[in-house]
Amino acid sequence: MSSNKEIRYMILKTLYTHFHENPASMGIGRTTMLEVLNVLENIMDANVLYLKQKHLVSSSGVSVAFIWKSVKITAFGIDVIENKEKYKDQFPFMQVQIVQGNNYGNIAQAGADSQVTITQISETFQKARDLTKATTGISEDLIEEVNDKLTTLEQEINKNEPELGKVQKIWKWLKGNASWVVPILKDIIMEGMKKGI
Repeated sequence: MSSNKEIRYMILKTLYTHFHENPASMGIGRTTMLEVLNVLENIMDANVLYLKQKHLVSSSGVSVAFIWKSVKITAFGIDVIENKEKYKDQFPFMQVQIVQGNNYGNIAQAGADSQVTITQISETFQKARDLTKATTGISEDLIEEVNDKLTTLEQEINKNEPELGKVQKIWKWLKGNASWVVPILKDIIMEGMKKGI
């Protein structure tokens, strides 16, 4: 599981990227953020609350139990992301480093996390294709569509900077239409999403 430092960094970087892609947006919703972070909901909420108390993010739809509907980076949060060195003592989570992966591109890393190689990605996607082929009770059209989505997703994940929106869109489609591939691909997709932000 990711450390709180990594989670806070990922939240802020995700919101920063989202802001630049959609400046008029109200932010990112709970479900999307939960999928990006791949952590328990209460851990996500605790870290969003921390960032809110530090005035790095704002949220909407907050109730007494801190159930927010969407979260957005503040101007101060943007300053912190763009001036990491200046704020690294004030916000220790900004010391999460971006390191080079072997043939995989940049990944967020705060500790000795393992790096995923292109070979591992390829093998994982092949397992998903094999499972799709072996799944009974689905049409040939659906098998073909799933394989097309898997191919597009694999190509995107292998990029140095995958397009986060494209990855999320395909991942959402697979979760809704080919749920059998989700357990196989989950870790690879989460690493790809981290790489894209």
